[in-house]
Amino acid sequence: MDVESEELKIVDISEVDKDNILNDAVFYWLFDMDDEVERFRTKSLLEELARGYKCLTEFKGLFTAHQKEYNKQQKEIAESAGNDNKKKGYKTNFGDKYPMLYSGVWIADKNGVYTYSEKGKTLACYHPITIVNFFENAQTGEEKVRIAFKRNGRWKEITPNKDVISSNSKIVSLANAGLSVTSETSRALVRYLSDLEGLNASGIPVKVSTTKLGWMKYQDELKFIPYDDDITFDGEEKFKNVFESVSSSGEYADWVDYVKNIREDGRLEPRIMLAASFASVLVSICNALPFIVNLHGLSEGGKTVSLMLAASVWGNPDKDSGYMGDFLTTPVAIEARADLLNHLPMILDDTSKVSKRMQDDFSELVYTLCNGTGKDRSNQSLGLRRTNNWTNCALTSGEHPIISDTAQGGAINRVIEVTTEMSKIFPDGHAAAEFFKGHYGHAGRRFVDAIKDAGIDKVKEMQRYYEKMLMEDKDRLQKQCISMSLILTADTLASGYIFEDSNALTTEDVAKFIKKESDISEDEKCLEYLYGKIVENQGRFVTDESSSAYPEVWGRISERENRVYIIQSTFERIIRDAGYSPKSFSRWADAKGLIKHEKNRNYRSVRIIPGGKPIRVFDIEWKDNLDDFDEIPDEI
Repeated sequence: MDVESEELKIVDISEVDKDNILNDAVFYWLFDMDDEVERFRTKSLLEELARGYKCLTEFKGLFTAHQKEYNKQQKEIAESAGNDNKKKGYKTNFGDKYPMLYSGVWIADKNGVYTYSEKGKTLACYHPITIVNFFENAQTGEEKVRIAFKRNGRWKEITPNKDVISSNSKIVSLANAGLSVTSETSRALVRYLSDLEGLNASGIPVKVSTTKLGWMKYQDELKFIPYDDDITFDGEEKFKNVFESVSSSGEYADWVDYVKNIREDGRLEPRIMLAASFASVLVSICNALPFIVNLHGLSEGGKTVSLMLAASVWGNPDKDSGYMGDFLTTPVAIEARADLLNHLPMILDDTSKVSKRMQDDFSELVYTLCNGTGKDRSNQSLGLRRTNNWTNCALTSGEHPIISDTAQGGAINRVIEVTTEMSKIFPDGHAAAEFFKGHYGHAGRRFVDAIKDAGIDKVKEMQRYYEKMLMEDKDRLQKQCISMSLILTADTLASGYIFEDSNALTTEDVAKFIKKESDISEDEKCLEYLYGKIVENQGRFVTDESSSAYPEVWGRISERENRVYIIQSTFERIIRDAGYSPKSFSRWADAKGLIKHEKNRNYRSVRIIPGGKPIRVFDIEWKDNLDDFDEIPDEI
């Protein structure tokens, strides 16, 4: 619309009077205003003037006519804007913070996003909003989009999934992030964002992203996240604090000097946890399996600080930062954390915090962590979600070993138990903790550089060397030897590239922590305990000869059948009170052929008392093992 009149040009409302209020120049001036609010207020003032001049009806009629003409011209401009880019229409104009993008028919400026048509004005958003870039996930191929919007004078960026901004119903959920969108404006906003994408195919950057930390093959080059800046993290907001905790603080030299003193002190507990932290990023490149190192004992002032030392290699060890976790959570959350950390060590403090709900399945959780793969789960569309997976080392601490609850398959062989001595690990645990809270995150980057400098083949060669050394004792468990060889390899690399000392762990240092085939298993201990408990309480069991027992009946012993039938609830109480897992013991006993049970159950129903009601029992083979004992003669 031409903004000038040959007879008159209006620049301020003070220039409007009775003689010119119906002049075209007044309406040209009004419709030339960029600010919608200013235009509305000015129109109201002009209507008041027209009412005073007794020409309000004529003013409104002319306003309607000019508005139709204005909308028509805006549509024509949008359809023919520019010569080479006439199909691309307007450009966004949000200042210097974000580049201008073609926006088609949409006017996108400080006043929001809107367009005009024959039906009038269509509002997409009340405030500025634009697309910053797209993310293509390296693991899944799925896309996310980085959106920037300005509310209350402040720009904010969010990263929703691509399907969210493509759906009228889903985009409304972004209101929770502060975006001004309703069911009324959602359709127009989706159209606007779609036009931005379509009209700027080569103008909006597409970045490679990942939801996982650690090693990643990209363009035939081995990268490490987050140290390589050309790959971006696009994980869920709830894990943002964990990702951001992988950062650095304090002076690297101060951290090295402090930790060198710990290494020189000779205590094995912190040295092994430190080496295991480094070793976590070697697991995948050496084609090994995940493993757990559990630091346990009754001593105070050392276990948690040892974990903080291990965490300080990669990031902030302060519990509030998010990198270090604990067991006051769910198996699903632990799986998700492991998936995010991927190759970095997962550090969980204090096994005593395991919830009651998770206690029975704790053995399954440990097995899952050592297996490196989470459970399959469906999404809202009833399809399968991407399965969580990781290849790292988990570092845990507590007062007791965790393998007493984990006699499931090969997982037990990948749990290294490190028992603390009774004396304090650190002379001043509080001072050590405070130091690590202020000095962290430098060594991890340098260790990754050390791996690249040494070369993957050299690292694998070192690992095989230590594995061979440890396996010279044929009685040692091979899986534990492999895990420990990774720890020794990592400590050797750290000693040479980071600490420049001669205090690397040796095979002699760690040999006592490796289990042997000849060691009695926790399940065998549990079986011995159970038999002993039965003998101690034989008066509580009905027998073949007698149906009488104490008022509290525990079950029935049948010498003829060589079976003992323990009431299910009593069996579970006995086992739990001794610190064992009924579920994992049942699996082991079933694998050994010791128990009889119903399909998919660890119990069966039998009559304890002849003629009585059938009841659920744990049915296990009864051995008195008299051949293993010497007869003690009566004294004369």
